[in-house]
Amino acid sequence: MGPAPPDEDESSARVVGRNVLSLLTAQALTWTIGTVVLVVLPRHLGPAGMGEISLAIAIWMVAAPVIEFGSNRLVSREVARDPDAGSALLGRVLTMQATLFVVAAGGVALYSFAAGLEARARWLILIVGVSWIILAPASSLIAAVEGRERMRATSIVSVISRYVHGGLIIALVALNAEIYAIASVSIVSAIATLIGSIVIFRQDTRLWVKLVRPGLPQLLRQCLPYLLLIGSLILYQQVDVIVIAALVNEEAVGHYAAADRLFGNMLFLPVAVGAALFPRLTREVERDFDSALALLRKGTMIMMLVVLPLTAGVVVLGDQFALLLFGDEFAETGDVLQVYAVVLIPVSVTILLGYFATASNRQVVWSFVLLTSAAATIPLDLVLVPWTRDTYDNPAIAGALAYVFTEAGALIFGLFFMVRGLIDRTTAVQVAKAALAAAVMGVFVYALSDFALVWPVLAGALIYPALVLILRVIDFDEVATLGPPFDRISRFHDRVADVISSKFDRSDSPGEGKEPNS
Repeated sequence: MGPAPPDEDESSARVVGRNVLSLLTAQALTWTIGTVVLVVLPRHLGPAGMGEISLAIAIWMVAAPVIEFGSNRLVSREVARDPDAGSALLGRVLTMQATLFVVAAGGVALYSFAAGLEARARWLILIVGVSWIILAPASSLIAAVEGRERMRATSIVSVISRYVHGGLIIALVALNAEIYAIASVSIVSAIATLIGSIVIFRQDTRLWVKLVRPGLPQLLRQCLPYLLLIGSLILYQQVDVIVIAALVNEEAVGHYAAADRLFGNMLFLPVAVGAALFPRLTREVERDFDSALALLRKGTMIMMLVVLPLTAGVVVLGDQFALLLFGDEFAETGDVLQVYAVVLIPVSVTILLGYFATASNRQVVWSFVLLTSAAATIPLDLVLVPWTRDTYDNPAIAGALAYVFTEAGALIFGLFFMVRGLIDRTTAVQVAKAALAAAVMGVFVYALSDFALVWPVLAGALIYPALVLILRVIDFDEVATLGPPFDRISRFHDRVADVISSKFDRSDSPGEGKEPNS
C-alpha cells in the first residue's frame, strides 16, 4: 500500500500559514516604504497640502463602492467555491464596473462644484479619479486570484506597486515637485498594479475572463449584500475627513490624515490575517461552524499578541513618534495618534469579524452595524470637532475620538450577537495575560520615555516577548496547526523551553562525583 494521503485539514492549515506569511511579509515591506513616504510627504506638503490631497483621496474612496458595487468580494468568494463559475462571473463584473464608473464620476463632479471647492482641489480630484479607472479592473483580477488562495502572487503585485508609488513620491519630493505631480504618481502606481494583476491572473490556467453583457439587474442583486458591507466600511472610514474639512479647514484635515495613514499602517496584521483566513473560513463555515469558530479564535489570539503591545507603546510614545516622523508643524498629530492607539484593539477584532460575516453569509447584518457606525460618526463629529477645537485647540482629535465610541459599539454587537462564543474561557485568559504583559511593558517604556526614543522602544521589544514566554500567554502547539511559519515558531519555543528546563534540572540534581547530603 502506498502512503496515506495528507490530511485535508492539515494541508489546508499549511496553506493558511503560508498565506499569512506571504501577506505579513508583503505588509512589512509595504509598511516600510509607506512609512518613508509618510515621513517625507507631510514635511514637503505641509498640513494644508496634506489635507487637500487627503480630501481628494477620501472623496474617491467614498465613490469607489459605487464603481465596484461589492463585486470584488463576490468574485473572491465564488472563485474560492468554484473556480470555473467564479471566473465566468468576472467578465460580467468588469463590464458592470465600466458602466458604474461613469455614474460615480458624475457624482464626484457634482459634489466638487456643490461644495464650492477651489480649482486646485478639483484638479487633484480629477487626477486621483484617473487612477481609479485603472484600479477597478486590477482589483477584480486580484480578487479572483485571492479566491484561489494564491496570496504570494498578489503580495508580490502589492509590493511592486507600493514601491513604484513610494519611490516616485520620494524622488519628486527630492526634486521639490508641485502637488499635481505628486498626485499623478497614483496613476503610475495604478498602471503597475494593473499590469501585475494581469500577469498573475494569466498564470492560473483555470481562470479566464471574457467581457460580456453583465445582465446588470441580476448582477446588481448578487452584489448588493457585498456593496452594503464594503460601502458601509469605506464610508465609515472616510466620513471624518469630509466632515472635518467642512467644519474647519484643510490644515486640520492634514493633522488628522497624517495620524490616520499611520494608523492604517498599524492595521497590517488584522488585514493580513483576515485575508489569509477568508477562503478557508468560507469552506469551514459550510462544513463545520465550530471548526470555523476555532480557526477564527486562533487568528484573533495571534493578532492580539501584536496589537496589545503596539497599543501600549503608541499611547506612551505617540507624541514623540509624530514629532520624529512629521516635524514640528504636525505636533497636533501626536494627540490624534495616541487616541488612535486605543482604537487599534477593537478595530483589529472587528476587521476579522467582517471577514467572518462575509464567509458565513451574514454580511447584510454586519453592513447594518457599519452603516449605523457611519451614521453615528457624523453627529459625533459635529459635537466633537467644536469641543476639541475649543478645549484642546486641536479639532483633528475629534475623528479619532468618534472611532472610540463607534468601534466599541461594533465590537460589543459582534461578540454578543454575531459570533457568540468567539472569546471562550481559554481565549479570555490568554488575552488577559497578553494585556498584563503589554501593561507591564508600557510601564517600563514610560519610565524611559524621557530618554532618546530608541531606548524605550528597545526596552519594550525585549520586555514584552520575555513576559509572553514567562506568563505562558499562548499555546504554541495550537499555533503550530496553522502551518508554516507558525509550526517553526512552535518548535523554536519548545527548544527554548527544553533548554531552560534542562538548566533547572541540572541545578536541582546532585553534582557529578558527589554524594548527596544524608
